[in-house]
This record gives sequence, C-alpha cells and structure tokens, in this order.
Amino acid sequence: MKAENFGEFVVVEDFLTPEEAKQMADTFIAGAQKDEGDTRHGYANYPLFGWENLDVWFDFDPNDKISAMVDYCIKFFTERYPMEGSFRLDRSGGILMSEGAWLPAHADQDMDEEGNYIGGVKSYICSMLLNDDYDGGELYFDELLKYTKPKAGSLVLFPGYCTRHGVRAITKGTRITVLSVFHEITA
Repeated sequence: MKAENFGEFVVVEDFLTPEEAKQMADTFIAGAQKDEGDTRHGYANYPLFGWENLDVWFDFDPNDKISAMVDYCIKFFTERYPMEGSFRLDRSGGILMSEGAWLPAHADQDMDEEGNYIGGVKSYICSMLLNDDYDGGELYFDELLKYTKPKAGSLVLFPGYCTRHGVRAITKGTRITVLSVFHEITA
C-alpha cells in the first residue's frame, strides 16, 4: 500500500487487490436497492451496517477486508487527529452512483459563519473505491481546490466535519464505493 497526503485528505492505493475490489463491486451491483427518495443524486444503496452490529460483516467479504479497513481507519484517524472523546464506526455501506449522479460540496457537520466546527460529534470519512471504469465522478475538495479519482481498491480518508467535499457528476458508467463514517463523540 502507498499513502499520499494531499493536505486534508489522504489516498491509500492498493488497499484491495483488483480481484477483491471487483468481487465487492459485483456483489453491490447484484444487491443494490434504488433510493427512490433521492431524485437529485441518482444513488442506489447497498444496505448499511452500523456500530451496533459490527459482528455482521458483508457476506461477500471472505477475506475480511471490510474489517481490515475499519481497523486501518481507526488507527489512521486516532494517530493523526487529537481525539477529545470516544471514537467509533458509525455506519458503512455501498453506494452506486450512475450516470448523472453527483453530490454537492458539503461538510458533514455544522459550521459557524467563520467555518468553525460546532456540535458534539465530529465525522471522519473513509471512501473505498471499488471500480474506476467510469467517467466523471471525481471526489473533490472545495477549499483545497483539488480533486481525485483514485484507482479501484484505493481508500480516501479525510475529516468530514471540516473538509468541504463532493462528487462531480458521473458522465458515463457507475461509480461504486464503500462509504464509512466514523464519529468522535465529544459531548
């Protein structure tokens, strides 16, 4: 694995082999459920699991890569950011974004007018990319003026509570990711 630091986000290449990424992507495609309430983004979702049922890992993960990703992310975030409270995985699940889907720039927590974090929960994000055979769909970081489209099997990690991020429109194909949200509970 090779990690590249781009300021407030890090890309870890080759976390999954191409075969592992394809196996997960194929399973997501077969089991995805269209999110009928989301007319703007064009998402389909694979069912989420949360911190309360961490023993229930995906059936298609015989090599325990989801568990390895959770362990890697917890170690990464707790070593990189000073934690003031408890830290845990809040939720994780598959997201399929088809042609035309996009996600506007946002931070995952409330900010005041000066851009300072307010609230009792800080979110940290890990996006595991399962494919790269689509056009568009770059993950972008507003204030950093950067965007990235890592290869399949890569992780992208960043503090979601203070890093404005989004996904550019998919122009061809389907973008498939495992999105995991970790929470630092400070209140």
